[in-house]
Amino acid sequence: MKDVVRLEKNRGEPKKKKKQTKQVITLETPLTVPQEKFCVEYSKSGRGAESYKKSYPKCTKTTTATAGASRLLTYVNIQKRLEELRIATESNSIASITEIKEFWTTFLRNDNLEPKERVKASELLAKTYGAFLDRVENTAPTTINFVMSSKKREERK
Repeated sequence: MKDVVRLEKNRGEPKKKKKQTKQVITLETPLTVPQEKFCVEYSKSGRGAESYKKSYPKCTKTTTATAGASRLLTYVNIQKRLEELRIATESNSIASITEIKEFWTTFLRNDNLEPKERVKASELLAKTYGAFLDRVENTAPTTINFVMSSKKREERK
């Protein structure tokens, strides 16, 4: 008869677990490609779960996407990037007073326009400088009388 060799699993010592180290995220920590995409999508829509699903396509559950978006929004480097995107969007979408004055000045100096349009541009430009403020000085004598009651609060009721 042949000898049957039976292999036994090593049941003595438990497997050693790898230590999980927490990654410290600072302002200088570079963003990954999905994180950058999340920031861009979040700055457009302001919706965390949708932005997370678009930037991490393997995520299909809304609850997982909400938790992931919430986690990402706590990272300082993501907050910094979102602030940069907000400032860039804000400065591009709103005209500054200098741009408006330059715009009106180009109309004012354009000889091809009708005089009526050029006059309107000059009025608008002058209003920005406060040229049409009407200041009225009141020289009439005025008197203000204050009457103070000496009655107590309880007596007034």
